[in-house]
Amino acid sequence: MEDYRSKLIDIARELAGASTGDEEGFLRRFRTYYQHLAVTVETSGGGTNINPMAMGMDPYMRTPEQVTELLDRTDANLREMGR
Repeated sequence: MEDYRSKLIDIARELAGASTGDEEGFLRRFRTYYQHLAVTVETSGGGTNINPMAMGMDPYMRTPEQVTELLDRTDANLREMGR
């Protein structure tokens, strides 16, 4: 079974488009898309086993405020790219 992170890499690579000689631009786009996808999935509980002892908490023990800040930051990065 393919790990969900492998699928996120595939999606981010597709969204970033071809590098066409602009490796720096491609990597910036790829990183931005991957970061946004990963933060969205990992903070929503998708792709992780639910830990009944965590009572719905983020697997990295982030507070709801920290999760909101992470999502806001990745949303801002996407806006900077015009997405």
